[in-house]
Formats: sequence, C-alpha cells, structure tokens
Amino acid sequence: MSHSNTNDKQPQSELEFYRKSQEISKIGTWHWDIAADRVTWSQNVESIFGLEPGTFGGSFQDYQALILQDDLDEVLKQIDVCLKGQQPNFNVKHRIRWPDNSIHWLEGWGGAQFDEQGKPISMAGSVVDITQQKKSEDALLQITDHTATKTGSAFLNTFVSEVAKSLDADYAFIGLYNELNHSIDTISTYVNGEIVDNFNYALEDTPCSNVMTNTTCIYPSQTQQQFPKDILLQEMGVEAYVGVPLTSEDGKVIGLLVTLYKQELQDTALHKLIMEIFAPRIHAEIDRIQVYEALESSEQRYRDLIQYAPEAIVLFDLNTGKFIEVNSAAEALFQMNADELKSIGPAQVSPELQSNGRRSEEMAKHYVSEAISGKHITFEWEHINKSNDLIYCEISLQHVPDKDRQLVRGTLVDITDRKSAHQVLLNKEENLRITLNSIADAVIATDNSFHIERMNPVAEALIGQSFDLCEGKILADIITLRFASNHEKITDYRILLQQEADNTGIRSPFILQSPYNKEVIVSCNAAPIKNVEQKEIGSVFVFRDISKQQEIEDQLRQAQKMESIGQLAGGIAHDFNNMLAGVIATSELLNLSIENAQQSKYVQGIIDTSLRAADLTQQLLTFSRKGKTESKIIDIHHSLENVLSLLQRSFDKRINIKTDLAAQNHHINGDQSQIESAIINLGVNARDAMPNGGTFSVSTTNIHYDEQYCQNSTFDIKPGEFFTITISDTGVGIDPNIISFIFEPFFTTKGVGKGTGLGLSAVYGTVCDHGGIIEVDSESGKGTTLTISLPISQSHTNDSLAKSLNIAEGNGSILIIDDEETIRKICADLLEGLGYEVETAENGQQGIDLARNNPDKFDTVLLDMIMPGINGKDVFIELRKINKDINIIITSGFTRDADVNQMLQDGAKAFIQKPFRVGELSRIIRELNN
Repeated sequence: MSHSNTNDKQPQSELEFYRKSQEISKIGTWHWDIAADRVTWSQNVESIFGLEPGTFGGSFQDYQALILQDDLDEVLKQIDVCLKGQQPNFNVKHRIRWPDNSIHWLEGWGGAQFDEQGKPISMAGSVVDITQQKKSEDALLQITDHTATKTGSAFLNTFVSEVAKSLDADYAFIGLYNELNHSIDTISTYVNGEIVDNFNYALEDTPCSNVMTNTTCIYPSQTQQQFPKDILLQEMGVEAYVGVPLTSEDGKVIGLLVTLYKQELQDTALHKLIMEIFAPRIHAEIDRIQVYEALESSEQRYRDLIQYAPEAIVLFDLNTGKFIEVNSAAEALFQMNADELKSIGPAQVSPELQSNGRRSEEMAKHYVSEAISGKHITFEWEHINKSNDLIYCEISLQHVPDKDRQLVRGTLVDITDRKSAHQVLLNKEENLRITLNSIADAVIATDNSFHIERMNPVAEALIGQSFDLCEGKILADIITLRFASNHEKITDYRILLQQEADNTGIRSPFILQSPYNKEVIVSCNAAPIKNVEQKEIGSVFVFRDISKQQEIEDQLRQAQKMESIGQLAGGIAHDFNNMLAGVIATSELLNLSIENAQQSKYVQGIIDTSLRAADLTQQLLTFSRKGKTESKIIDIHHSLENVLSLLQRSFDKRINIKTDLAAQNHHINGDQSQIESAIINLGVNARDAMPNGGTFSVSTTNIHYDEQYCQNSTFDIKPGEFFTITISDTGVGIDPNIISFIFEPFFTTKGVGKGTGLGLSAVYGTVCDHGGIIEVDSESGKGTTLTISLPISQSHTNDSLAKSLNIAEGNGSILIIDDEETIRKICADLLEGLGYEVETAENGQQGIDLARNNPDKFDTVLLDMIMPGINGKDVFIELRKINKDINIIITSGFTRDADVNQMLQDGAKAFIQKPFRVGELSRIIRELNN
C-alpha cells in the first residue's frame, strides 16, 4: 500500500492523531491522483475491503474491480458528476466482494479538486463498512414488511418467526410475566422454523430472571454453563441467549422477547439492535391485544347483558324501518323469533291508533326525532303481539351513532300488569274519593309530619278553604283545636292519635277554629295510616260538626228538665184537683139544699175560690201539657186583634205597636182561651221589658216544616204547614246566662209580688199542647223575639160541645170507679139525687169485677184515669171487652193528652177534667144515657 506524500508537511503528532481517529472510528480515507492514476488509502480501507496489507494494486481500475458489477455503474456515475463540477461532492452506497467471496456493504464520500482552468486534478474521500447497518436495515425491512398488515396473535407469531430467521436464531419467544407464581407465560413461541404451542416456566435461576430486572441480557456463549439449573436450556441445547425486556410506559416490566442459539454469537450488536427496536412495538401490540380482548370481552358481556336482559331491547334502522337486532325478551314480548322481528319494524307491532286517539305513526315520528336530536326520552306506548293482544309498554329511546345508518335503540318494559294494577288503584282511588266526598264528616289525611295530603269537601267547608290552598301545609297552621271542657289548646296532634289508641274518649267535644271560619263544636276521631308492612305513614282525622247536636242536646236537656218539672206539677195538680173536685161538688150540692140567701152566698164564695184554685192548677197542667184542651177551630188573626186591643189599653203610651198579619192561612185547631192567654202573657212581658218605651211588633206568616226538620226538632211536631207568630220588643233583652231557664215554672226576673213565674211556662205548655214550637232570640240591651209556630187547621168547622152549667136529672145505672173516696161518695150522692142508680169501686180491678158479674147492668161508667194497681186505660180496655156498648166517661185531674185522645178514638164517650162542675157532669151523663 502506498501512502500519499501530501501529509509529510503536517506535524507528526497531528498525523498520529489522525491515524488513531480513523482506527477508532473504523473509517478509511483515500486519495486519487487523477493525472498519475494513483490511488492511495489508509490502513482502515484495506481492512474494510478485506485485503491483506500491501495487496492493493493502487490504480483506479483496481478499485473498480473490487465493486460488484451491479453497483459499479452507480458509483462511476456519482464520481463523474462530481468531476464535472456538477456537484461539489458525492455519496454512494455499494457492495464489494471480499476475497473469501463474502459480500459487504460500503458507504463512500468524496470530493474533487480543480486547477485554475477548472480541470480536476485529484479526488479525496472516505469510506466505511455499513454491512451490519444494511443487515439491520434489511432485517428491519423484512420484519416490517411481513408484519405490517398483521395484528394480534398473527402479528406476534409472524414477528417471532421473522426475527428468528433474520437473526439466524434456533428458538424465539415472547412471554408475559405471571406475578402469581413468578413465571413466564409465552404467548408466541418459535422452534426450529415453526410456531409451536406456548408454555409456562419458572424464572428462578434462568437468564430470563435477569431480563425481568429491566436489563437487556446477552450471553453469546456457554449459556448452559452459566445457568446449570435451567432445564430448558439443557433440553434445547442452547449455547447463546439474547433477552430484551418489554416495559410499560411507567417502566414496569411486563414480559420479554428472547432469541436462543445453538451456536455462539460472534456479533451481538445486530441482535440487540433489532430486538430493542421492536420491543416497544411488541409491547404496544400486547397492549392492543389486551385492550381488544378486554373490549371483546366487554362487548360479549354487553351482548350477553343485552341478550339476557329482563327488558326487551331492539335496535332499528330508520332508513329501512326494520329491526336489525332484538334480544330474547323482545322475542318473548312480541311472540316472534328474531328472524320474524328482523323482517318487520315498529310500525308492524303497533296499533293504528294509540289510546289517546292519535295515530301511532305520527306519535312515533315525534318520539324518534326527539331521540335523534340527542334526547334520551321515555314514554308509554301500546304494542300488539303476534296474537294481536294489546301490550302496554314503557319505552326508552336513544340514538346510536353510526357512520352509515340512522340507528335508534329502544328499551321496552311490559307494564301491562302495572297498568292493570294502576287502573285498579285508580278505581280504588276514585272510589275512595267518592266515599270521602259522600261522608258527612270532615276527613283530613296527613303525613307523619302532619302535612295535609287529602281533604274531602266537608273538611273544606268546615275550614273555609279549598284543598288546593291547604295541601302540603301543616294541619296546626290551618286549624286551632281546643278542648271544649277547659278551652286548653292542643299543640301536639299526636295526643289525638295516642288517646284514640288508648280508647280514652278522644271523641269528647272540641272547639275548632280556622282563620277562615267561625268557631264550631266538633268531635274528633283520629287514627294512624299504615302501609302493607304496618309502618305508619300518616294520620287521618275525622271531625264532625256537632254544634247543632250540642244545641239540640242542650234543648233536650232543657226539655227533659221541663218534662220532670211538668211531671212534678202534674202530680201535684192531680191530687189538688181531686181535693178541689170534692170541695166544689160538695159545695154545689150544699148550695142546692140551702134556702138562706146569705148562707148560699158563703157557699158560692167557697165554690168561686175553689174555681180560682182550679184555674191555678190548670196553668200547671197546661205547662206540663197534661191539661184538658178545648179543641175547636180558631181564627188566630181574630184572636190577635182582640188581644192587641186589650194590650193597647194597658201599654205605656211611649210603646209603639206594629202589626204585620201576613199569614194566608190563619186558622188552627185548639183552645182559644189558652192561645189568647199565651199571647197576653208574651205581651205583658214585652211591656215590662220596655219601661221607657219602645216598639212592640207582632207579625204572622205561614211556613212548611219537612220530615227531616221535625225529626231533628226537640219538639213533638209533625210535618206540614204551620202558622207562625213572631212577637218582638226593643226592650232590655234577656241575659244569655238565664235564657235557658225562662220557660221553667216559678222562674222570674221580676221583683217580689210582680210575677208568679208561671207565665212563660204556661205559654210553653200551651204551645206544646197544641203540637207547636216556641223559640226565643234575645240579646241584652237589644230586645227579645219569640216565635211560635202552630199547625194550621185544614177545616174551619167548630165541633166542640156546648157547655151547660144547669144540673140535669136523668135515670139509669152508673158505675163510679175512682180511688178517691170523697169523689166516689159525692158523685154517688149527686147522681142518686138526680135519679140514677149508682155503684162504686175503689180501684180498677173491683170495677172490672162488678162489670163482669153484671155485663148488661151499667149504662154509664165514670172512670178515673190514674189509680193504683190497674190504671184507667187498662180498665177501659177490659170494660170494652165485657160490653162494647157501655158509655164510658173518662175523668182525671192529670192525664196524658195522647192517652185521652186514643181512648176517645177507641170508644170513650167523653172526657171531663177534675175538678168538674156538677152541672157539666150531670149534662154529659144525661146526654149519653138518652
């Protein structure tokens, strides 16, 4: 080899440095003297060309001879372009053949030098052996070409095969680290030219365990000796080993890439380079496989989830209008298999009209357009199945993105049973609403916090507010409830529930007040509302307006009090009348036998005094409704005119009398004297209530009372037309604390000697005795109004018997039955003196026995109503059985009007009130006997 002299001028140290740099970098330099055709190069060039030192000829032709013929033209072309000055230098890659016939790749660079005329005089450059680089490039290209279109397991298997072939490996595999048992699971394995089954092996005492420390491990020879416990290396006859770790982005080793060789490796750089280059690609593909497998598993789970979901799920294409996917629940819902359903669409399983009357097609377009716009909508829909049965469904629609089609997924839940149950619930709810609305009591339902959830119309009326305004509000904010007994306010409504549960009489009256209505008296029932698990979910309160009932009960108590007093008065009157009857009858008989006028005058005084006493007892009997009523047709307007004329003369001139007699029908059936006496009493009271003058008003009208009113009234009245008298004054009024006592006998607010206390009680008795009503309305300082209603008469005929005070003689047989000895004796003496045959009986049973022993003997029986043992009514019945034609005269100082009237209807001929006049008794007996 020749060396250029051009470098002799350079310092020796620089030349040495240059040579050392070339040796280290393995770059050869050369110089071509064009005129001498002499090529000189460095020692590295000889080794690069595979020549022994000093064997190179040195000419340009000798250089060309070393280049493969297929590459020579390109090399000469690049040199020629440079020599012509068309480019300043050249760069070319070419192959050469070494003396041992091996092919090597070189890459050369060079540039030309020119003289002043532009003629090239020399060229210099460098060259480097790129055989390993080309091998790497070829290997990379080969591997890339074969794996470019592969993915998944195909990529891994192809890659392992191509790596093994490119690197002349006998074995190759890709393995993943198994943390559970510290081993490797191969996922692609290459053995002697083919892909084989994967395997698992332990990492302990293997070269792979070192790779798992994230280090590329290369054992070019004697690998078995270095890892004697690795049985696999022994079995496979491995001499050399190359292992590259596969790491994740966070640096964690997940596996490895390994090539194994039966021969030792001379140059490991290519193996390391190729395997490290592709390690990230392998890791990426493993990640992709794992993601794909996870996705595929997820999709399979999703498909399974869809397929076996309890809801029917369908996917339909809007362009074709048909289902493209259905699950088993959809098949069951529509009673069709998947193929049948995929041949049709939603339109074929929907009725023409929905239950709201709208066309299914129009409604479906609306819902689908909503879903396409991105909304997730839910609605109820009616479908039909293969059997043409109607199915109620709840449907959810959702748009499914797809680049080629417009897809909508539908989830259908069969709610037919729910709809039926809902309809049953609605029916129950409606029945409950109707029931609540028909209940006459106020019903309020609340939640556990006493917020109002339900009210019926009666509750709305009681509170004075509609349910819409009360809903959701706390009950205590709507009403105030107090105990009627002590007016204590109820602050916790749970006490109502507790007392109801304890049965402690919570129905006791309460005072209920709302901001919208006046106070009312109510009773209350309360109970918890429980669900099917018996858990309390609310409360129900039932309020009953008992204001009227309380008023009626107060009136009833008053009536019962009056009844008791009446019974007492009647009992006193009975005994007193019996005594008066004896006195009057005896006096009248005595007077008949006295011829001395002065003596007769004294006897008449006894009679008159007794008669006044009888009038007093008559007032007591009238109050107790036990007196005898002289019944005839009365023109009340005529009576009022008479009474008003009388009152006007006794009234203070400062009292103004106003009348408005507007009643169209003003006739009643009753006792005129009692009625007029009652009106006089009321007029006198009104006069006394206006000591400084005022207005006294009397008006009349007609009113009809129906059966319900009569049933609710505390007075014993019958439905029909009534004549109403309203008497009012502008006087001092009546204190509310005493208004309930004014009809009691002997009760008076007047001073001593100014009233007996029997006036209003007598009025009360007269009204009740005539089947009427009396009501009072008064306010202290503003006057008093009393209203009397009496049943009108349908006839104007007066059928009362005329009275005669003359004593009438007669004949016949008379039986007197009376427990009062004086009455028996006097009446017997009287009647015997008038020509009658008389027998007496001291009690009912004795009288019955006398009549039974002589059925046809007696023409007339004078029968007392009240006797010990058998009373007059029962005796009357027995006498009628013995002789139905016998004349029976009823007599009593105290009796019940109903009993008298019934006996008169059943055959009694007459009734005479004790004390009676001798003339009246004699006249009645004579009329009956004749």
